[in-house]
Amino acid sequence: MVLALALAAPAPASAELRPGMSWYWQLSGELKAPAYAEVIDVDLFNTDRGTIDRLKRSGKTVICYFSAGTIETEGSKSWRRGTAGVQAVSRERCLEELSLPESRLGRPDNRRFPHEAVGNPMREWPKECWLDLRHPGVLAVMKGRLALAREKGCDGVEPDNVDGYDNEEGAGTRFRLTRADAVRFLKALSRDARAEGRLVGLKNAAAVVPDLFGDFDFAVVEECGEQGNCAAYRAFPDSGKPMFQAEYARFTPAWCAEARRLQSSLTFFKRALDGTPVDGDRPYRLCP
Repeated sequence: MVLALALAAPAPASAELRPGMSWYWQLSGELKAPAYAEVIDVDLFNTDRGTIDRLKRSGKTVICYFSAGTIETEGSKSWRRGTAGVQAVSRERCLEELSLPESRLGRPDNRRFPHEAVGNPMREWPKECWLDLRHPGVLAVMKGRLALAREKGCDGVEPDNVDGYDNEEGAGTRFRLTRADAVRFLKALSRDARAEGRLVGLKNAAAVVPDLFGDFDFAVVEECGEQGNCAAYRAFPDSGKPMFQAEYARFTPAWCAEARRLQSSLTFFKRALDGTPVDGDRPYRLCP
């Protein structure tokens, strides 16, 4: 099943994002929300409406994270705390999410995913399984998540794990996804996000930037300094849109110099993204 292409919806009228905006990213733990940050990126499911309202009253733009390309199993709420010694789930365990009681679900809407759309476990994050982005049932679940983002007052959304096409070595996703599959899915997701009045970001997925930077309002990029491919995302700042860059390695001045050239918003975090200190007691480190 293939999603139909649609014309890109216009960006939300309230969009005031710009290259070089300061940002902070935390997906679990007691939220720190440092004063320097103009943009705060938080977990959609684990952050309540009251917290989002408080952040917005203090002048923050709030982005809400969710996985758009994987199903997260029970226990994956702490997925970023490290994978050493963590036993990978099987596809069968991911399929159990379709029938578990809500209190035991990795995410409260997991039972809505179609059986045939659940794929193989991810290599990097052993408590998640890939989804078939071509299946309309997956987009239907994401529409529900976009509606939740609107209900909670999120200004924008960060849909993750949309690069299954780049993970097809060996057993892969199970679906042999292609770059074209990702482009179709992401265009539809962007259209639906903008229809809900939300800003929408492209997460990683460098290969599809030329096709999609016009459909997205910002980029969230992990470890492009480490990987040496930050320039692949420069279409965003070059077109007046922010590129929020996260690095998890030790502070590297050369990456700061490149970020200034690209107008990328580079911040150093611990990979856990749980508020763990990086620089003294601060859970982040900024470029000078």
